[in-house]
Amino acid sequence: MFRAAAIVLTILLSGCSHLPFATAQAAGLVQAAGVEGANDAVKKGILAGSTPKTIFDVRQKLLGFGGKFKTHIVANRGHENPKEGSFSWFETYTGPIPGGTVKDGELYIGFFSERQGDTLQVMQGFEPGLMIEIIAWDATKQQYDFWELIGTGKGSEWHFRGDSNDVLADVAAINTKDAHPAFGTRLRCSGCHTQGGPIMKELAAPNNDWWTDAHRLELADMKLKAGTNAQDPANVAAALFHGAKDASDLAGDVKLGINKLMDARDRRGGDGQSVKQQLRPLFAPMEINLASDAKPFRERTAGSVELPSGFFVDERLAGGDLPAIKVPTGAYAGALAAAGSRFAPDEANTAETFHAFVVPVRSYIDNRAIDGLEARGLVDPELVADVLAVDFTNPLHSAARAGLIRYVPDHAHDAADLRAQLIAALGPAKGDPAARELLANLTDPARTAAAHRTRARAFAATAAKAAPEAIGDWLRMASQRRAEVKAAETSKNPRGQILEPGFRVIFPVDHLQPQPGALHLDETTARLAVRR
Repeated sequence: MFRAAAIVLTILLSGCSHLPFATAQAAGLVQAAGVEGANDAVKKGILAGSTPKTIFDVRQKLLGFGGKFKTHIVANRGHENPKEGSFSWFETYTGPIPGGTVKDGELYIGFFSERQGDTLQVMQGFEPGLMIEIIAWDATKQQYDFWELIGTGKGSEWHFRGDSNDVLADVAAINTKDAHPAFGTRLRCSGCHTQGGPIMKELAAPNNDWWTDAHRLELADMKLKAGTNAQDPANVAAALFHGAKDASDLAGDVKLGINKLMDARDRRGGDGQSVKQQLRPLFAPMEINLASDAKPFRERTAGSVELPSGFFVDERLAGGDLPAIKVPTGAYAGALAAAGSRFAPDEANTAETFHAFVVPVRSYIDNRAIDGLEARGLVDPELVADVLAVDFTNPLHSAARAGLIRYVPDHAHDAADLRAQLIAALGPAKGDPAARELLANLTDPARTAAAHRTRARAFAATAAKAAPEAIGDWLRMASQRRAEVKAAETSKNPRGQILEPGFRVIFPVDHLQPQPGALHLDETTARLAVRR
């Protein structure tokens, strides 16, 4: 059965008192550097007194404190492909723990399910492997601690993996144009949580592949075994499945956690990162979110498929509020067939994901990082727009824009100083077209943020006029952008990758043979052009 390579988790804890750590040590905790000083919900609550060996023990212990859970579920192999029984479960807990109270959005726990015969059950055997993942907000450090419960074959052990600053240290060289960007030398968690905080790739509605009130997850021929035994994997799976909450609830908690971490990081001036490292989210994605059509593809029997505007232009550059690009359903289905599109190969016989046109877009946490830099005065909206306007028809993984990070200094006092240093560094770079474009953006008084916004919105309007004739081009570009996520430096952690290959199935496959960076969308036509 499938096990998670990395899971979207958040834990935020406030008001916990310090308890002796000896009980956790005696109960089989595998230590790592920094664990002795941890001040989070795992150490203070879950590991207080007796040590849980399974998710069932964790749930019973927390419920015994007098609190309650909310459950969220994602289908790891696709919304309409449940036959393996592979779901990930994310629970929030609110209520008391020893020495404090966990409030909404302050405790998230992740675990997994599997199929046993024709029954869905929670996966919690002691065979070697991951059983639970947790990220816990440390009230002292004001950042996250990462924890795992690992099966040992005969039992289980709790592992402290590190904290948000360990993640920052792990990713210090990526997206900086370092010749040898080492990654994954400290902890596996950095493979997904590249900024050291909570993530949820399908953060915005319609939350493709997640349980929502409008579109509950399917079970195909599997059964739910109702019962009240809190230690029975099938009884617990049935209870959680029946009580699942809409994905928007989890999305709100993830945003809350991201804001909490980034606010604390801004107060500390960037947690020791250089200016170049802090500006990486502006030049190249450190994390991704996913966007798609708003309605399930099976409901688009007539009318149009609506392509997300973030595929065409960065919504931050364009000022937001851009309409989706509409393509008649028949034309879209024909283009899928021509591309040889298949979802969940060898598992499900469909041409497309649950919601059509799932593509990577700029992440909430990357935008939040830029917001913080603006609030601290390290960048201003004009400089941000000047950077995003470079190669703007490639709004996510642009090699041209990412390469400009080499001109960013390690130190700058404020936005004016940063602008001056950039201009000085870009001046001699006459052989670099992207450098020339950024230099012009920074120095030409006509190239304002408003002018960049007008240009971006004009391109979106061009794309709207190009449909449906251009849909074959856009499917080819979507295939390339999915390949670019896999090829990015952020996917090179040898211990785990952000797309969780082998565990999650997110994108369809096709016979288009995409090459990262080979093609781009022409600004004047919104059609494909070969990168020169």
